[in-house]
This record gives sequence, structure tokens and C-alpha cells, in this order.
Amino acid sequence: MVAQNKHNPAGVEVGLDAMWKHPFGDHSSCSDWCTHKEDPHKQYKHLPFGQCLTDKNLQEALAGIFKKYKSHSKKIAELARTSHITQIAAAAGELHFSCYVFPRIAISSQSASVTGISVRNGIMYHHGKRVDSKSISTAVDMLLDFCQTFQKKIILVGHNVESFDSPILMYALDRCKKLESFTNIVDGFLDTLKFFRIERPGLSSYRQEYLCKNLAGIDYDAHDALSDVLSLQSLINFLNIGLENVNARTASLTSVSAVDFYRYSNVVQSNLPSLQPLIGQKIISCPIAKKIAGSGLQLKHLELAYSRDPVEGIYYLFSEQCGKSVRVSKSRKVTGKLVEYFASLRES
Repeated sequence: MVAQNKHNPAGVEVGLDAMWKHPFGDHSSCSDWCTHKEDPHKQYKHLPFGQCLTDKNLQEALAGIFKKYKSHSKKIAELARTSHITQIAAAAGELHFSCYVFPRIAISSQSASVTGISVRNGIMYHHGKRVDSKSISTAVDMLLDFCQTFQKKIILVGHNVESFDSPILMYALDRCKKLESFTNIVDGFLDTLKFFRIERPGLSSYRQEYLCKNLAGIDYDAHDALSDVLSLQSLINFLNIGLENVNARTASLTSVSAVDFYRYSNVVQSNLPSLQPLIGQKIISCPIAKKIAGSGLQLKHLELAYSRDPVEGIYYLFSEQCGKSVRVSKSRKVTGKLVEYFASLRES
């Protein structure tokens, strides 16, 4: 939710509302991810007996907690997948690579307590032991060199790689001007979180530690990149999972798609702030705002389209054909609310 609403405090507020309303059968704040909006009687996968919660006291308590977070929506909206990498690791059979990366920003005490990585007086430590660290550009070059040793395009396997690791890696590659080099070496990603949710439905948890322990009897040091990589490789080998598996293909994405999505997200993040007045006044929904921003439009472009043709200008702009789909939407309801909004501004 945070990654999807960078620079979008209103979107964060709606998302926080959905988090306490959704489990209780209220989908008024849910976005496109919620299938219950179209089918209110659909069972919940992760709630007792597949039914929504009914405890009013619990609902009020959760509402109070999330409303406190809403007061910090502007700060939360600035968090996203531009995190700084502090360790990179990869493995293939007996070969493995690991590198600590010296961060450009301070490591928070909360992060240090989770990862064990800290910096004192310009020196990097892991669980109190001094480690050799590299700049992000050197670390990226080392990773690409490791990937090139196989002399063919490879697939990177990771747990939650599509939503977490890939965007962070794309950000680092972009900073180092290595996106094109990466797509020439790496064919794509296999997300084992998505894979196991399809392959093994109904598990009580899909955390990597849980899967390794309960499916393969593997215990390891979580939050250490190399341990994460080696344990995931052992799990995949133990279960004999190959890329020919239909569910593995479903849980995969190409490196080109990952780069395209990263660039699209940057466009959204650049243009979305200008649309905040429309989101805040509920003239447009957050999903529509993201489509508008992702198409390269800002508020000034909507204003210009309206000024040129108050009746059809915005509709023509939104319904412009872009490849196989329209630029934003052909919905007269969406464009009609915008026309009413700009008309009211002109009258005032």
C-alpha cells in the first residue's frame, strides 16, 4: 500500500481505511485488489470459516489505531521502494556471491535491529563484526559479473521479488545506469511467494522462514542476504521445482517488464502530486488518478483540455487510443465529474 501511494497522502489515507474496514465486510475504501467489491458474499481466504469479522469492539479499536496513522499520511506517502541496498547476494549451485553495500543514508536503529547491519565511524558491521563494504556501483558491477559467468541469460529467483526486491534493484540499477546491461544478462524473475500461494494454497503462512522450516526442515539466519538466498535454493531443490512448472511460469515476469513497470511507476510518482486536489475532493478515485498520472498527464494538462473544449476536451484526451487500449478511460462518469469540477472553478 505504501509503495503504491508514494507522494499520495490521500491514497495512503484510503488504504489505511481499507485495512480496518475490509476484514469486517466494508469495502467502501477498497481498491481494485478487492474482489469482494464485485462479489460481497465471496469467502475470505484468511479469516475463520471464510467469513468477515463481526466484533464491533475490535473494529472500533482497529479504527482508532489506523486513524492515528492517517494523521501521518504525508510522511508515510514519502516511503517507497527507493530503499538503499545494504547487502546483495546470489547463488547458483555451488557458486555464490555476496557483497555488503555502504549506504548513502543513515541506517535506522529499527533496521539495524532487524538486519544486524550498522555503521559506526564510517565502518560497516554485521552483528558487531566488521565487514568489507562496497559502493552501490561496485556492488552492482559485481552482481552483473556474477550473472555473466553462466554465458547465457538467466532467471533470478527470489521470495516476494516482484513487489519488493525487483523495484529496489531497478532503482539501484537506474542510479548506476545499468538497466540495459541488466536486461541483456537477466531474462526475468521467478517470485516464489507468488508461486507457493498458487502451488500450496491454504498454508497458514507464506514467509520464507516458514516455508523452509515446514516444507523442507530448513532453519537459517533470516535477514542475512546470503542465508536467504542459499536457503531458498535448498527449498527449491528439495521440492524439485523447475521452470517448466506451470505455476512457476505464472509466478514469473520478464526483466523487460520489471524495467517498464519501474519506469511507469516513476512517471506516476512524478505526475501524481499535481492531482492531489482532485483526489482530496473525491473528484477522481486513486486508481483513476494513477492511470492519469501514468499516462503522462498532470493537472495542468486537464485544465488545458477543458479550456480548449469545455464539453468534450477531457473526454477526447482520456479516450485517445494508445496501442491496444485508451489513454485513461472512456467513462463519461469519470470525465463528467472533472467537467463539473472545472466548470465550478470557472464560475467561482
